Formats: sequence, C-alpha cells, structure tokens
Amino acid sequence: MGSRRGLELASAGTPPGHEWKRLSHVTAEASLCAFGRRIPPAVHSLARAYGGRLAKWNP
Repeated sequence: MGSRRGLELASAGTPPGHEWKRLSHVTAEASLCAFGRRIPPAVHSLARAYGGRLAKWNP
C-alpha cells in the first residue's frame, strides 16, 4: 500500500512535502516485506543523483 501511495504522490506532479517524508519514514520502518523497506532509500538516491531531471519528467 505504501508503494502505491508513493506512486500516486509522484504522479501528482507536485514537489515532495511533509506527506512524502512521513510515508517514506513509515514505509522504511514498518513495511512487512523487504521490497517496501528498500523503496525509500532507492527514491532518495535517485533524487540526489537526478533531482532536477526527475522534477521535469512527466510520463
């Protein structure tokens, strides 16, 4: 459920805010599967490396 909500937030086209930070923390700490726990660090890594380009990307 957390990864789906993260996709919804990313697809909204708005900059990450408090809701993303909260979702990232909860998903990383409380997810019952390894996939869910690894999504936030991967997204943070992508944002550090490609932040400006990701903000302009709209599939």
